[in-house]
Amino acid sequence: MLGGDIVTSLMMLISIALHTSSGFKGAYATTLHATLILITYEKIRQDKNGGAWCPRPGIEKGVKEYLEIDFVREHRITQTETQGRYGSGMGVEYAENFQLEYWRDALGKWVPYKDHIGRTILKGNVNTYTENQQQLNPPIIASKVRFIPYSLHIRTVCMRVEVYGCNFTGK
Repeated sequence: MLGGDIVTSLMMLISIALHTSSGFKGAYATTLHATLILITYEKIRQDKNGGAWCPRPGIEKGVKEYLEIDFVREHRITQTETQGRYGSGMGVEYAENFQLEYWRDALGKWVPYKDHIGRTILKGNVNTYTENQQQLNPPIIASKVRFIPYSLHIRTVCMRVEVYGCNFTGK
């Protein structure tokens, strides 16, 4: 694996809290603004029951929907991986681009991730089935991260995500 050990994926819900921009917390839901389709099946490179996080409103510039992962304690995060909703060939939803925000307890606020040349928009996927690994340069220290789909034109988006890194020991 590039970037270290896997910190979490949406399959690993023990001690990891998931939240959406519409306030959902937990493993399954249909809410006013977001739909989680069988979240326990949305591991990257698996296509069980078409699972993925799908915000209900179309994503476009100015719309901020997010999938938040709470690691409970701080981790050094070195890489993300995203994939769309393949759904046995029936899914057509994926995020072409996304932004990351992270929470570091010492900062006490959400911080937009910027790469080493100042970009805040990260490359997402080009289709529903190919996973995209995004090396974070610089890596981040965070107890929570938010995946925020981004698009200049209105589109339906679904995402499966994984985050790679290790526990942060303060060094």
